[in-house]
Amino acid sequence: MSEKSPPAPKTSEHRRRGSGRNRGATGSYPQSWVALAAMVVLLQALFAVYIFRQYAFPSPSERYLILNATLYTLDPTSPDGADAFVVDAQGRFEVIGSTPTLSAKYWNLKQYNAHRKLIIPGLVDSHAHLLHAGVRSMQANLAKSKSVKDVVSRLVRFLNANPEFSDGGSSSGKWLQGHGWDQTLWPGSSFPTAADLDAHPRLKNIPIALVRIDGHAMWCNSLALALSSIPRDPNVPIPGGEVIRDPETGLPTGVLIDNAMAFVSNAIPPLDLATKRKGVQIASKLMLEKGLTGLHDAGVSIDDISLFKSMIDDGQFFIRNYAMILCDLVCESLPQKIEDGYKNGLLTVKSVKLVMDGALGSWGAAMIDPYSDAPTKRGILKIPEQNVLGLIKSVISQSYQVNVHCIGDLANKLALDAFESISNSRNDGGKWMKSLRNRIEHSQIMRVSDIKRFGSLGVIPSVQPTHATSDMSYAESRLGKSRLAGSYIWKSFLQDLPHLPLGSDFPVENLDPMKGIYAATTRKWENGSSPAGEDQGWYPHERLTRLEALKGFTISAAYAAFQEDVLGSISAGKWADFVVYEDDWIKEEEDGGHVGELDLLAVSPTVTVVGGVPRFGKLLKFQRG
Repeated sequence: MSEKSPPAPKTSEHRRRGSGRNRGATGSYPQSWVALAAMVVLLQALFAVYIFRQYAFPSPSERYLILNATLYTLDPTSPDGADAFVVDAQGRFEVIGSTPTLSAKYWNLKQYNAHRKLIIPGLVDSHAHLLHAGVRSMQANLAKSKSVKDVVSRLVRFLNANPEFSDGGSSSGKWLQGHGWDQTLWPGSSFPTAADLDAHPRLKNIPIALVRIDGHAMWCNSLALALSSIPRDPNVPIPGGEVIRDPETGLPTGVLIDNAMAFVSNAIPPLDLATKRKGVQIASKLMLEKGLTGLHDAGVSIDDISLFKSMIDDGQFFIRNYAMILCDLVCESLPQKIEDGYKNGLLTVKSVKLVMDGALGSWGAAMIDPYSDAPTKRGILKIPEQNVLGLIKSVISQSYQVNVHCIGDLANKLALDAFESISNSRNDGGKWMKSLRNRIEHSQIMRVSDIKRFGSLGVIPSVQPTHATSDMSYAESRLGKSRLAGSYIWKSFLQDLPHLPLGSDFPVENLDPMKGIYAATTRKWENGSSPAGEDQGWYPHERLTRLEALKGFTISAAYAAFQEDVLGSISAGKWADFVVYEDDWIKEEEDGGHVGELDLLAVSPTVTVVGGVPRFGKLLKFQRG
């Protein structure tokens, strides 16, 4: 397997040089001088074209050769010592081999010398939200806020920086929206209230809706509550959701959980098309800057799919999107699938996202037993238990992959029960069920007895390492120590499964895959510590190696999307999606690697290539021979 190449001395990369200023002729000079000046201008123009040809990005119809790379192909069939490859005119890998062999055979191609820089397959986030990430970047950012006071201060600064927002009431139609607050980081760790927002004069007269970091709770001011459709009667049931109410008055306090968020979100004016397109462009640019060439988009609408196709048609969509259609309680009449990828594989639609429960941070994850720190709560089932089997059957009958959001142990159990029931009805030893590659998104908290069921059913756990490092400060108090034995497991899954796709759930977490790789390989906060102590990982036996983590963002992500024949490794015939880095961060320190644990957090790519075309950064210096 050509996964590692020995390090070699770094060679400085030549910089593009300017060609001087053009000189023009005037009528006052002799005619011979004018001719000479014209010749100089022509030579300068030709030289500029030559320089441009050396440094310009290759077009999708241009073959080229990459040489002298530290290459991790993740393809066990790659020849030993492979450190070079050819990209064909269609944007696919044509051949992989050694620099001496390929430079001699393909001497006539444009060549780029990697100077032993690291090149890996394009990284894919296996669970993320493209449009939401872009749109939220245009809203007030409340992530890592330290208190209610800090949130209020950030909102006021946002209003100051965005004068288009009116403070004069709801007549303008503008809502102040924000995201990322997390009450577990605040003193007391209790939910905030509408009164906390109303207390500031700048925040009273504009409706405010602030989404919690996990996307499963919303905090509103009184004006937003007044514009909502929240039932006045506190006894009205809210399936799959909860309105937090004052125990004495029965009035809403300002926080809505899961399905109850719709009472307010339905009152917010919908996004216009221009804003959506801008959001996709912003999120795509951020992805490419961090080495992400694609994502599994966990919950899109039919309108979103139309938007993506339109942007692809317009040449404004540069990443690969494996889109999951978000389905609620009815999943009949799903649209025609896009199985082989729309226009050069940029959009694939063949999976459905179901949401079984809420999130741990808002006590919404559905648990078999009550929460340790809230004995009256067991979380929220967003799909009634009696509907789970029928809903999953409905999706499978339409030949769609089923991807179920499950955080709590009850949610995971119910999803596995449904898959097992459907599998048993075939009497084929589980062969058919395994071929469907159904997934459980998050696979976060489980009974230990349920872990083995993933392997026996062929259900793929799609996990997000930074969820563990975000939750570990309060997970034990919320769940109790005994339930952590089946929680946030990664290495245990790999004992029974060949693939463990990794993601971030951005914008819930930071989209930088290196943060996920750091979390996966250390199980520490970014300061190097954890609840286990200074320089100690949290339940370290579940850590992954760097190579395992890399596979989670590449070949395992591809497998979870039925794309292992076209993505996930540097292999002949696959799309030429790859990322270039200055240093080999994959080699472990004990194996001679010189990128330390904390250094992983600072790693950034120099080039990100999708379909053979650099979409971030520049390829390396062109050379002949």
